[in-house]
Amino acid sequence: MLNIVKQKRFMAIDPGVDLGWAFWPAGRKFPTDCGIIIPHVGLLELKNKFAYNKEITFFQKIHSTIHQLSLKIVELEPEIIACEWPQSFGSVGGRAASGSGSIIKLAYGVGQIALMADACRIKFAPIPVMQWKGNLSKINVMKRIIKRLPSSRIDYLEPGSHSWDAIGIGLFCKGLF
Repeated sequence: MLNIVKQKRFMAIDPGVDLGWAFWPAGRKFPTDCGIIIPHVGLLELKNKFAYNKEITFFQKIHSTIHQLSLKIVELEPEIIACEWPQSFGSVGGRAASGSGSIIKLAYGVGQIALMADACRIKFAPIPVMQWKGNLSKINVMKRIIKRLPSSRIDYLEPGSHSWDAIGIGLFCKGLF
């Protein structure tokens, strides 16, 4: 992956209804921006009035998140999107996620990101979760990132929950995770 992102503008994404992202300009070792995208509050209020079906609610939320991501992509103009690729796990938590349909919903969101990338002529690079972090917890991902990024960069970025994973995915792509 290192040779693909080395001299390109790229965005790393931790997918979900609440989506984390991090951006690297061409040739930069560390991200210059990151954030979390959440569904619009107004949409959620509208959902409470008209949608009683849990699945419809999910589609409304993911649509809002993907729409906001598209605006960020237009602003930053990445050449590559590196997105975590969901995987099923045999652990108790992994079986619970598969049984609840969460993994299917996550895969749907990733598919929407891949379609958007294709429509924008941006290379989409799926990054399997087992390759970039294995079964590391969020806390351990954060600790590893803190060891690799200068504290001034972390202070500047002020990463939130899902953007930590996006930064980890990007560092993995740079060969630094």
